[in-house]
Amino acid sequence: MQEDWRTAPVSDGIRATLGFLEQLTLRPGDVTRSDASAVLSAGVSEEALADAIHVAALFSMIVRLADSFDWYVPPAQQLDARAPQMLESGYALQVLSADEVYPVDARDSSVGSSRRRPDSASRHL
Repeated sequence: MQEDWRTAPVSDGIRATLGFLEQLTLRPGDVTRSDASAVLSAGVSEEALADAIHVAALFSMIVRLADSFDWYVPPAQQLDARAPQMLESGYALQVLSADEVYPVDARDSSVGSSRRRPDSASRHL
């Protein structure tokens, strides 16, 4: 499928979803309700289509941020090594508590009042 999703051995639903996502990415102004209806008619649920749209949108945003900020992108070999885990667990985000995001090290007395987590962190997690 890395070569061409149009000729890859995938289900009609996957093929329809990928076509929709390509249009949404390259020509978003051309996307209509009938385009989404065609994907649903190929057997894709509304929830699955919404999930695919969210993943594509987040991926596009991350790519743009990575390009803008010159983030490190691992080489293909490293990404390939992680693929089995991603296939098993998917792209689900792990929800972290505020303490996991802003850990407090009890052994370090300098941590605390000067490095407290922002008040907004606990409200948004």
